[in-house]
Amino acid sequence: MNKFIKKVISVVCAAVATTTLFACGGGKETKCPYTLPDYSAAERELKLFGYYTPGSGKYVLDGVPYYTQNNITVEKYTEYKEAGFNVASVNGNDALGKNESFEGSNAQKMFKTAKEAGIDRVILVDSYFTSYLMHADIYGGDNSVFKSEQEFQAAVEQRVSQYKNEPNFYGLMLFDEPSWKNMDNYGKIYKASRKALPDAFFHCNFHPATASSAEVCDLEGYKKEHGRYPTDEEAYEEYFRVFFTKTGANRVSVDAYPFLSQSFKQNYYSGLQIMKKVCDEFGAELAFTVQSLAFYRKGTLENRAVSKSDMWLQMNSVLGFGADTVAYYTYMPFGIEEGSTRYLTDGSFLRKDGTPTNIYYYGKEIMTAVNKFSNVLMNYKYKGAKIYLGEVIGNGSAVQYTDGSRRFDNSYEFELLKGLTQDNDAVLATELFDEKNGLYMYMLLNAIDPGYDSRNGNTAMTITADFTGYEWVAEFDCGELSYVKLTDGKYTKTLSAG
Repeated sequence: MNKFIKKVISVVCAAVATTTLFACGGGKETKCPYTLPDYSAAERELKLFGYYTPGSGKYVLDGVPYYTQNNITVEKYTEYKEAGFNVASVNGNDALGKNESFEGSNAQKMFKTAKEAGIDRVILVDSYFTSYLMHADIYGGDNSVFKSEQEFQAAVEQRVSQYKNEPNFYGLMLFDEPSWKNMDNYGKIYKASRKALPDAFFHCNFHPATASSAEVCDLEGYKKEHGRYPTDEEAYEEYFRVFFTKTGANRVSVDAYPFLSQSFKQNYYSGLQIMKKVCDEFGAELAFTVQSLAFYRKGTLENRAVSKSDMWLQMNSVLGFGADTVAYYTYMPFGIEEGSTRYLTDGSFLRKDGTPTNIYYYGKEIMTAVNKFSNVLMNYKYKGAKIYLGEVIGNGSAVQYTDGSRRFDNSYEFELLKGLTQDNDAVLATELFDEKNGLYMYMLLNAIDPGYDSRNGNTAMTITADFTGYEWVAEFDCGELSYVKLTDGKYTKTLSAG
């Protein structure tokens, strides 16, 4: 046994069964001669927050304000923190208005209340910045808002001076889902605000892989440069390349909503892969906004109200692709029902009256497990992914993951995982690497749509991963570390969907 620590493989099996997240049950060994490094001080930190953090209860419909219960209380922010969130956000109808002073605003009250509840990081939506996104030009043109870049910079610095010294100010959230048409102004606003707040966290959230190519890419400009129109995949990649080029940003977020219909979205996994590919090109961190909502339009459910298994699938998959920030959309409802053609009535962590839903308890269970494990996980960087397909496709997974206009690139070859077999449709495997210690980690996810469980059954699967030449794996069970001795290099686990 002269292999020492580099012969231990860390395996994260994304299991939904009972209350578990990571590899669960059976085969435990306690005499492994190796130990993992001390990961108590991670290189990065996993950040978790919910959109629409408890607010004033103000809702606006057709320009008319409505009020429900005021949730800016220490009790509700403590409840938010207890769910596992370590960052709060001030957005929605409590965002700082363009012409509103921070002093005395709901935004300021939310900062102070979060601090009292022990939340040391708050990000803010400031509508001052959002208001300039759609202008023809911010500076530099005949009809510009500002005469020069210097004048705009001075205005930005004056604006952020109102709140940048709040003890728990963490950063800004800039513009949700911008179009490619907004990128010039986006770049100017980002650079000015970054210069004014050099150490701040910036959350820039972009369209998902299901967005139309015309929304995310200048198709005519691309054709002029390349002599042809882009494929859907090339258009989506161009969306993020333009963003990074215009802004110089070091991170980006994307909506990753696999359940915006009753069935699983075809481009979900390929979208994660494309995003990570471009982030790696620019050395940028990756964040995801995941789905906890359900929209009704005129009494009809537009999308799936996510189950606990659906929530596990989202968290496991985005962490497997190297996310360092995960936001839920949404923690509290942001609309009202009466008269609205599009409103939220189900799927938030809390109801409009502030009482928790099942989603709250699902999310708390997931985030509690993830937070136990995050110091380890954040030392590992994503390297590649592969989808293993069963010989008999019974649940439609193969079509959903490998077909479509933005196809999953299944060409990656793992360093240590030599093969994988399963007795059902699809397994998503990702490889992560701790460069400092020379250790590999693998996430193995039962990638069948959990929704098939209620309609068809037959979603569980047993997988066998081949780590030829290795004798042990370090396995994490709800954040608790144990070591499992392999049998002829084989690791076997039964997993539920998600």
